[in-house]
Amino acid sequence: MLLHWYLALEAVVFLVVIGIAVWGFIFWDRRYRGAPGPPDQFQPTGETFRDPTTSRMMRVFYNPSTGERQYREG
Repeated sequence: MLLHWYLALEAVVFLVVIGIAVWGFIFWDRRYRGAPGPPDQFQPTGETFRDPTTSRMMRVFYNPSTGERQYREG
């Protein structure tokens, strides 16, 4: 009987860890996602790079009034 409770507890812990990982992937991983602002605020910098995780070419945009940088596919 004790073994059944232990296995059930392990299953619950496993599901919680998987749930946190999925939540983090969907909501927390926002490396290259910037807040979409009006296009006139952000200026292209001429910098481009290949994102190592997706192999997409990214272009860097800069907002001189706030110093914010955005990374957009392009």
